[in-house]
Amino acid sequence: MRKIFLLLLLQLFLFPNLSSALELEEQTLLLVESYLKKKEAESKAYVYRKANRFMKGDMNYDNIDDLALLYTLEGVNEGNNYFFYLVVFIKTDKGYRFQAEALAGQIAARSVSFDSIEDGIIQLSTKFMTKKADGLWDPICCPSGIGKAYYTLNGEKLTELNRSEMPFQ
Repeated sequence: MRKIFLLLLLQLFLFPNLSSALELEEQTLLLVESYLKKKEAESKAYVYRKANRFMKGDMNYDNIDDLALLYTLEGVNEGNNYFFYLVVFIKTDKGYRFQAEALAGQIAARSVSFDSIEDGIIQLSTKFMTKKADGLWDPICCPSGIGKAYYTLNGEKLTELNRSEMPFQ
């Protein structure tokens, strides 16, 4: 009973925004937390865990749902910047294992959110800053550009296929 209670607390405090439909096992939660702590140590920054987003879908065409994670790394180089990373964990007979990571966005360039995982492709909605008719850019808080980004798994790399958004200039 105590183990179940501790698992629920771990899930609640480390991953408060997990969809109720997306139940993760203790082993998976510990794997993700270990991965995020490693990234924090490497970058001397921190992961804003309340912004973590998870989605399941088959990424390697084995008809088994894999796990995708969008996380935000903040305070890189002790600054006020942040980056959005997309990570894929492949489901094996022993649980999930890390497969690939890609930088998916950053402050003042584009923000991202999950749409779907279908046919091995992760689809993200994006928001990005655009230049207005008066020559001024959108404020960082309020990007007006809306687009899509698509990622697929190629071995140990996440590759962005294309995006339907204007390039940041």
